[in-house]
Amino acid sequence: MKVLLCLLVSLSVALAEKTRVGGAEEMTAAELADPALLEIANFAVSRIDEWTNGIYRSKLVQVLSGKRQVVAGYKYILELEKATTTCPKMGMITLEDCPLHPDYTNEICHVEIYVVPWTGEREVLEQGCRQKPTKRQFGGLAGGLHPTDTNSPKVLEIAAFAVDTINDQSNSMYLSKLVHIHSASTQVVAGVNYHLELEIGATTCSKGDSVSLEDCDIDQNGRVEICMVTVFDQSWTGTREVISMTCSPKVAVKRQFLAGGLMPADTNNQGIQHLASLSVDHINTMRNAPTLSKLVEVTSAQYQVVAGMKYYLTMEIGTTSCSSSDSTVLLADCAVLLGGGREMCDVEVLDQPWIGEPQVLTFSCTPKQLFP
Repeated sequence: MKVLLCLLVSLSVALAEKTRVGGAEEMTAAELADPALLEIANFAVSRIDEWTNGIYRSKLVQVLSGKRQVVAGYKYILELEKATTTCPKMGMITLEDCPLHPDYTNEICHVEIYVVPWTGEREVLEQGCRQKPTKRQFGGLAGGLHPTDTNSPKVLEIAAFAVDTINDQSNSMYLSKLVHIHSASTQVVAGVNYHLELEIGATTCSKGDSVSLEDCDIDQNGRVEICMVTVFDQSWTGTREVISMTCSPKVAVKRQFLAGGLMPADTNNQGIQHLASLSVDHINTMRNAPTLSKLVEVTSAQYQVVAGMKYYLTMEIGTTSCSSSDSTVLLADCAVLLGGGREMCDVEVLDQPWIGEPQVLTFSCTPKQLFP
């Protein structure tokens, strides 16, 4: 776990050097191959397995593309390929030892993952998978995917057809309705394949109602799903069919990603402990006490997205026997005196990895009240 945390922190520093709060930026091939990024992708695949009804486990094949965005942490937007194995979900076999299932086609998945490297927190915010097209589905060798306007009349028509198909095949008592088209791409085959990422929501209309779907209201407390669909359309023969379709619940985002809000951090996290140690060094440097002080514990920690990250730490420090004038002494070797003074310090630290080391902006220390 410590190795993984270090990898994640290293990756976050590398990304922060090129990223500012707000817009998502394309990741390079080297970044997509980073072990920390691959571990995040594997985490997403494991979550997809938990949320789907298949009996077999899946494993990551490759990360096809990715974007990252600085939020209150990092948001990764990935396109990845996963494959179904022969290992059942309830089995105890290590995933790396699971062979691929010969009867299943690989899937292309769109996932969005929220990661806070300094706390180890991770969460899949959104995910949806579609069957990877095969030459058989293409009717021969196909051309490349081309993004297309999600608001074009043809894409809206194809999306409506896909939603009707989803309603026909789902077991829900209520009709679902298109909420938003997140992305759309076309591919020339013996016709055109439309690859769509749709957000649909349950309505208040039951399937037995003789009512037009356009007149149905979205149920504000109903199920919302992300659906990855591929629709084959051959206009000269009037052929149109959904050739792949995967829907999964949309995971509600639990956080505000806008700059400004304070978020709690794990006081035992290595990154927080490192910032606290830097703060103690700064305090020792800035005041003229005859002996050095040393960190006892971090009692609370919060962070805030600014142009970088600002940390608010409350920590207890204690007097040691080491002289502040001894330049050869290592603070790590200094013991806190049992009967020495203790202080509670509030510090603000600004971390902008693309500039350099974190900077202590302010600190304020008061004697800790000791009670018998």
